[in-house]
Amino acid sequence: MLIQGVKSIKMGACGADGAMGAVLDTVFENIVEGSCKVEIPKVTVNPITTDDKDVPIAYLVDTTNTVVKISFSTYNCSPELKAKVLGGTLALNKWSMSVKRSYGLQSVEIVSRDIDGYHDVTTAPKVMVVAGSPGNRNKKNADQLDIDMYVMVPKDAANADLYPLHSERVAES
Repeated sequence: MLIQGVKSIKMGACGADGAMGAVLDTVFENIVEGSCKVEIPKVTVNPITTDDKDVPIAYLVDTTNTVVKISFSTYNCSPELKAKVLGGTLALNKWSMSVKRSYGLQSVEIVSRDIDGYHDVTTAPKVMVVAGSPGNRNKKNADQLDIDMYVMVPKDAANADLYPLHSERVAES
């Protein structure tokens, strides 16, 4: 299936027992063109070779750099969104940054644009949200919030691992 472009990105509180959150009440708008990625890196395979053989005798699989990450940027730098993704406090349309940075756990849903009558819905029941801003204050660049969501493995009530990421092909409605 061809995926091109983002229709919507939403996040909200994680569901109980590792389930996807039911209320995704933060809607990201004005997504920076070309910024949305869902990175699923390959594992590293290291061959074990010997001097007396022409081919490896074994392969070691290294999974240390296989962090699944969702990343995107938005031009929406409202005080409400800053409070949601950067932490801190919000009072009377004024955002105040916390002395200690916070990293919230959320559920996220990304819906692609429709192509050939279908779109992709990617969901992650539990992500750690880390955000920042390049702080652009000039004539050539608009300020933006850069958001990374590190996909975590949710656990059910019995502490068993659940699937961390889902992707579903959905017919256009």
